[in-house]
Amino acid sequence: MVYKGARGGSSWMVIVLLALSFTTWFISFQLHSPSPLEPFTRVESALGWGVRYSDIVYGVFYSVFQSGERWFNSTVFYEFTSGSLKYPLPYVHYRFEYPPVVGGFWALSTNIALAATSSIGEAGYVHYVITSIILLAFTITSSLCLRDFLKEAGGEGYALLYPLLPSMIFYLVYNWDIIAAGFALLGLYYLRRNRLFAGGVLLGLSFSSKLLTAGLAFYYLVKLYASRAGVRRLLEYTAGFTATGLLPFMLVAAASPEGLASFIAHHSGWYCENCIYMAFTSDIRSPLHKLLYVAAGGLLFLTVGYMQLKHGAPSVKAEIEYFYLYLTIPIVFSYVFPPQFLVMLTPMALIVSSYYKRVGAAYLLAEVLNAALIIVFFKELAAGGNPWILHYNSSVSLTQTIAMARNIILLVVTIDVLVMLAGESRGCCK
Repeated sequence: MVYKGARGGSSWMVIVLLALSFTTWFISFQLHSPSPLEPFTRVESALGWGVRYSDIVYGVFYSVFQSGERWFNSTVFYEFTSGSLKYPLPYVHYRFEYPPVVGGFWALSTNIALAATSSIGEAGYVHYVITSIILLAFTITSSLCLRDFLKEAGGEGYALLYPLLPSMIFYLVYNWDIIAAGFALLGLYYLRRNRLFAGGVLLGLSFSSKLLTAGLAFYYLVKLYASRAGVRRLLEYTAGFTATGLLPFMLVAAASPEGLASFIAHHSGWYCENCIYMAFTSDIRSPLHKLLYVAAGGLLFLTVGYMQLKHGAPSVKAEIEYFYLYLTIPIVFSYVFPPQFLVMLTPMALIVSSYYKRVGAAYLLAEVLNAALIIVFFKELAAGGNPWILHYNSSVSLTQTIAMARNIILLVVTIDVLVMLAGESRGCCK
């Protein structure tokens, strides 16, 4: 089945969507800016100082360039601070925990900022502005692609919800997740029009931005195999994905084996961050979290893959459900579930919600809880609490209670969509 796309429609919807997307981006930009405009400093005073935090600046930039702890060689860090090393590179000179596409954008923004300024503080702000402009481009891309999906589902108005959701406001200009979302949606846009190489390239770029979108690429691999599309078409798609999904990691390995090794070590060694398995143990460093992720997430992932093989040619609605499941399972069942991950998941959730209103209602509740995490986390931390652990010293973390409620709601939604898809699959194969 070749997707023909949703044609026509009112131009005012596009204008409103773009205006809302820009407004949300601007608010998010100001909330996390190292130098926000006056009205937003009042918002910060009301919500707490932690609202200004972003991984883009405070989480990574300052930790890389203000101390030598992340650098592989203290001598090289001295060369940077003394000015003899002009253009330091992620993976090569210092540890960087994000995949290569984000690493490329990072290298661009940080080196422009460092070259154009005379202090780390000034460079941090310039880097933040450049990164924010990149994120705006992907926000617009995501919004327009989402509208196209929703037009066909008969729920075009849901596209206007996308920039209005609170997690978009708090986490859009916070991390690089919207880049993965934009590449993924654009890749699906091309693949549904039978542009296999271009779609593979774009899904590869999404994977090289955030590993968690791998399921979407896997869906099309299974689909092409199950439909007996032929070796040429399968190779066309695989070549596109390999060029941008695997080759960037190979280039990092060639340039700096130590850099790739540190990237892998960082992710394999991370603790249970807001994960659902904290219900079983409050030891956030316990290997149980990773074992349960592999067991539960892997089992569900294989179940969906088996259903897809048995399903045959899915309807447009069933295909959207597959997209949602292949994306949500690696996220919801992960031992790492920071709040910004919903920026990747929300587009598919909105498309599924256009078919099933109860999914939309449940997801909206999870979305609101997710948005509250950044506020509650820093308030709890300032009050002397422990926002990382659900149960500690006979106390219960409000942050982790909210995160657990979010996780359970998303788990129920995932099971609901899986059951509905299983029913459609059985009906298809009778």
